[in-house]
Amino acid sequence: MGSGSRQSSGSRLGRLGRLTGRVGRKMVQSRVVGAFSGKETRERLYREAFVDSARKVAGDLGSLKGAAMKLGQGLALAADSLELPEDVRAQLSRLHDSAEPVPLAQILETVQSELGGPISEHFARFDPHPLGTASLAQAHAAALPDGTEVVVKVLHPGVRESVGIDLALMKTFARNVPGMRRRRSEIDAALELVAERLREELDYDREAANINIFSRLYRDDPDVTVPGVYPRWSTDRVLTLDRLDGCSFEDFEATASPSARQRAGLLLARTFLEQTFVFRTLHADPHPGNVRFRPDGRIQILDFGCVQRFDEYFVAHYAHIILGSLAGDRERVLQAARDLGVWTGSTPEAGELMWTYCQQVIAPFGRGPLIIGGPEDDVVERATRGGHRFIRYPELQGPPPLLYLHRTLGGIYTLIRRLKVEADWAVLLERYCRNAIDVAEGRVSAEGRLRA
Repeated sequence: MGSGSRQSSGSRLGRLGRLTGRVGRKMVQSRVVGAFSGKETRERLYREAFVDSARKVAGDLGSLKGAAMKLGQGLALAADSLELPEDVRAQLSRLHDSAEPVPLAQILETVQSELGGPISEHFARFDPHPLGTASLAQAHAAALPDGTEVVVKVLHPGVRESVGIDLALMKTFARNVPGMRRRRSEIDAALELVAERLREELDYDREAANINIFSRLYRDDPDVTVPGVYPRWSTDRVLTLDRLDGCSFEDFEATASPSARQRAGLLLARTFLEQTFVFRTLHADPHPGNVRFRPDGRIQILDFGCVQRFDEYFVAHYAHIILGSLAGDRERVLQAARDLGVWTGSTPEAGELMWTYCQQVIAPFGRGPLIIGGPEDDVVERATRGGHRFIRYPELQGPPPLLYLHRTLGGIYTLIRRLKVEADWAVLLERYCRNAIDVAEGRVSAEGRLRA
């Protein structure tokens, strides 16, 4: 690591250290003042101090590229599982995966160092203005020597080295949330999973391998496109890909015909279901910038750094919860919740809450055709209201793989909701869920391929 990287790491450590110190002092001050107050006032002061600290953390993380911002987003992702208070969650939700552009000279230095030799030896054109700058990398349009249009992703300098420091900060922050009922081990496990996925996102060799996997899975699919990788122009810090011609979600939403919107929404649902229940390999970063759209509703999937894999038994237990909820089978749902590790105790009230929640959130999809995003779709509101009650029962937990499954489900559902897509969702759910159960129980081969 060069002196510039050491200085950058030292500066970053200093900023994070000062942030941790400010947060700690704020919390101590609130406890000192609260010591001379009644219980209700003491709890209010501590909570207000923590929310103010959350605001400071979100602001500082938002100005730091790299792991700090991603881990803050990860803590927001784990908010439901860890049952963070709504006001703390709101502050963390301010973090967005965007950052100030890295100077071109720094980008060129990285590319030339990684590929070896001047940029002109590798690209006929390298656009100086970035297509976008995210917390981990910056992307530039370019052309290969033969004229092929590509996108070059370049990892930010020093971002890998910052993961450990930034993870320690987020653990300290999460452990001190007022009213936190989750054990320290649960908090640490959730953030360690986020850090594990983050380290994978920082390895472009791994992302290239993920892209090749998804390319094979969708090779014969006329409706779904995955970009190709150019290995000669790629390393573990630089990734060169096909430049796809689809439009952004926002442009598609504004201009697409009703039939194109319907087609795109069903494709988003189908790809989520088959990746979860058939491939058991899930593209787990579904924000709108990672999907492009053709005018007729066909989709193009981008950014394969964050991929969550499941075993066949995990998805089968999850499928039993869905099918049991659709069928009104309480015992099936609760047994599957135990098998999945969602319900780890035996308190009847906790079991009743689990059953009621599933009925509120899943059962509405079994009542015939439904327009997601239409006037009868109140699933998000139901989920939000019901989910807050889980904090009463620590025996109701979110196993780490559920973080990314539900993150992806939430992201895909939000896109479908904005497109206002109609389907008999129960038919679609039952098809994929039954296949997952049949595979886990050995009745069909895992090599089979379902189509919506």
